Amino acid sequence: NPLPNPPTASSASGAVPAGGSQAKQVLFDSADLAPGVYEADVVINGNDPANPSQSVHCVLTAVEDDLVVAPVDDFESAGPEGGPFTPGSMVYTLTNNGVNPLDWTAAVTAPWVEVDVPGGTLNPAGTVQVTVALNANAAALPGGTHTDTVTFTNTTSGVAKTRGVTLEVMAVA
Repeated sequence: NPLPNPPTASSASGAVPAGGSQAKQVLFDSADLAPGVYEADVVINGNDPANPSQSVHCVLTAVEDDLVVAPVDDFESAGPEGGPFTPGSMVYTLTNNGVNPLDWTAAVTAPWVEVDVPGGTLNPAGTVQVTVALNANAAALPGGTHTDTVTFTNTTSGVAKTRGVTLEVMAVA
């Protein structure tokens, strides 16, 4: 399978002395990839006329992460300036589908939305419910569309899964 997003290098340029070498890290954007094997060629261009470019074949194997977040739906709410907003919250269930315990976090960045459980440890087959809710700061928002993202991270594997948060505030005339 070709990668939907091409890999990138840790830095796009640099000088290598004659006879020297320089390590580069190839980064893959694996967010939202279905499990499978993905391939891409990274081309390294140089200024040596005898060897102007090199192609390095890279293979990424994407596996299902042990942390499962359900539902896959984003949290969308709406209401007039000052509230009330409907719905006021959404519950996500986190499940550990692995054979080892995993540590996880849940985080938002906007001051008008919060999570009730910011993290913990899930044992194999364990579940926890995390409520993403609008807080009192939402009532002070002006009319318009306000967005944030809740990020659920398996800190054991480093894999993050996101859900959008959208609050549509209707201006009151």
